Amino acid sequence: MTENAMDALKSGRVRQEIWTLCRPCAESAKDSYVLKIQLGKSEKVTCAICGRRRYGNRYEVRRKGRSKMTINEYQKEALRTASGMNYERHGLLENAALGLCGESGEVADLIKKAFFQGHELDREHMAKELGDVAWYLAVGAHAIGYDLETVLHMNVVKLRERYPDGFEAERSLHREVGDV
Repeated sequence: MTENAMDALKSGRVRQEIWTLCRPCAESAKDSYVLKIQLGKSEKVTCAICGRRRYGNRYEVRRKGRSKMTINEYQKEALRTASGMNYERHGLLENAALGLCGESGEVADLIKKAFFQGHELDREHMAKELGDVAWYLAVGAHAIGYDLETVLHMNVVKLRERYPDGFEAERSLHREVGDV
């Protein structure tokens, strides 16, 4: 089990886990992994790496470097930052709708400047603005009771039904009643 857990983390199949590590193994793991100590004091533990019983702690462990996340993990992170906002007068959905408009406008403004005003298209700036659009999309989906993966899946299903062979102008012009 010890080797399997380490192999899984090294390969990237597991992005994050809670491990119980002895002090020496925690020290040696710091070069390759981010270790965040869990609450609690050091005590006798069976180490997940070496298998020995020594003094250590529980750690949240993840590989260093850029890690991939699922769509719903992203939504959870977006909601973490949304939780600090004041929603007394207006709710989460209103914030999401207005935020989508504002951030989409910033994306459009970057395109306008590149196409009509001679600016270079700043792809990094564009990526950050698209990230802001995604943040508001994630918050809006939560506000109506959906996880983001479900919303995106519903959209794929709708578009496959509407355009089974890819986009066609004729199908776009003559959509069926109720096709929203």
